[in-house]
Amino acid sequence: MRYIFRHAHQVTALALHKLQRDAFSQCVDEASFSTWEEARKRISPTFLFWDVILQLETLVLLVIRAHRQRNFNLYVEAMEELVPLFFALDHVNYARWASIHIRDLKSLPDNIAKEFQNEGHWAHEQENKIVKSAGGAVGLTENPVAFRRWMRKSGPETTRLLHQFEEQYLGPDSEEFQDRLNHEMGLSAQKTFKKQVNNLVDVIRTMGNPFLDDFPELVTLDSRDCMDDAVAEAVVNLEQLGKKQYQDFVKAVIKDRTISIITITRMLSYNMFIVQFSKREYGRPVSTHNRQYHLQTGFLGRKREDHGYRNG
Repeated sequence: MRYIFRHAHQVTALALHKLQRDAFSQCVDEASFSTWEEARKRISPTFLFWDVILQLETLVLLVIRAHRQRNFNLYVEAMEELVPLFFALDHVNYARWASIHIRDLKSLPDNIAKEFQNEGHWAHEQENKIVKSAGGAVGLTENPVAFRRWMRKSGPETTRLLHQFEEQYLGPDSEEFQDRLNHEMGLSAQKTFKKQVNNLVDVIRTMGNPFLDDFPELVTLDSRDCMDDAVAEAVVNLEQLGKKQYQDFVKAVIKDRTISIITITRMLSYNMFIVQFSKREYGRPVSTHNRQYHLQTGFLGRKREDHGYRNG
């Protein structure tokens, strides 16, 4: 199941990156990509929204990469970039405990921090994966004493010995080494991945590349419906508000300790895609099904067209 979710993140991130680069290639007047990107984010909430999605997908993949490469500094940096989005999007538990987790990582004693940074012993999941195939970690979770002993010494040491053996006796071109590669590194898997990315790019292009939008409205991808102005404003202020909430939380809960972490149940109440509607809309009764659709999407009955707006 985790593979399916990660694979979806990879396909989405690469497809959005390709669409963004395609949009930049069509704009020849800008001096650099960063200049063009900042200018478009100021003009178009639609561009900004999908750029935030691309950043979020990239940060998720960076966390996975940090685990796999046992890169402690990269893990801390990626988590710090993710936490403001947790606050801005009202993921209360993630925002609360990820902040504490980052505080704990930054407060480690120097000797443990150096061990994590230099040896990568904090990412035990990747080490356990190496020895599980030989039965080395089977049944340990049923014995707390044996499990602690494994986590402290046996697991990392066994992993180190296996790596040394592979580097010395198995060259990168040997058949045994190729058999040990992850299945996603095979040619067939790479062709499938490329096909999936191209298919997603083609689907989005048929609906309109959102990174080409240069108008001041936030529109949906499939139907080109215009969202409420309040929703567009929320997208524009999303990153700034999330960082402020994170800083306020760290100051009040972690540093000053003037507020209990348990009393914080909702940081922003910032429902970007919910707009209140009356039971009668435009002089017509609104069914329960349609009203629920409106509440979920924030649709205001406007549609973006080449010749302006029209009522829904």
